[in-house]
Amino acid sequence: MTDLTLNQSLAVSLYQSDEKFPVHLEVAWQWLGYSRKDVCLDAIKRYLEEEIDFSISIRKSTGGRPKQDVRLSIDGLKTLGMIAGTEQGKSVRRYFLECERIAKMAIATTQPQLPSITNAKLTQLTTEKEVIRTKIKELRQLL
Repeated sequence: MTDLTLNQSLAVSLYQSDEKFPVHLEVAWQWLGYSRKDVCLDAIKRYLEEEIDFSISIRKSTGGRPKQDVRLSIDGLKTLGMIAGTEQGKSVRRYFLECERIAKMAIATTQPQLPSITNAKLTQLTTEKEVIRTKIKELRQLL
């Protein structure tokens, strides 16, 4: 699972995950191109917030030192990817910049334009509305 590429299907699967911390550090550090896991863990502890961006739990060991199970939230992985000084970090930054560019284009092209109404037109429409109300009252009286 360490041969992951940043693509839409990966993003969708992570986004749809029900887990608060679905990304294991064991996969993330290699995928992001860190030279060692401890270097990645230092970045996590320095730049991310525990229990918001990442979680650390201690697994009991049958001997030796207890193991840390470090898991990241989706936003934690995004942030870690954007701050990673690796080639994969550059890819992550380019990916999110492209997403932002696409979102800006979509907003610019789909935003409805409200018709501009002048005061004169507004006054005319109000007058017409009153005329119609008067006619409705007259018709109700005739019925």
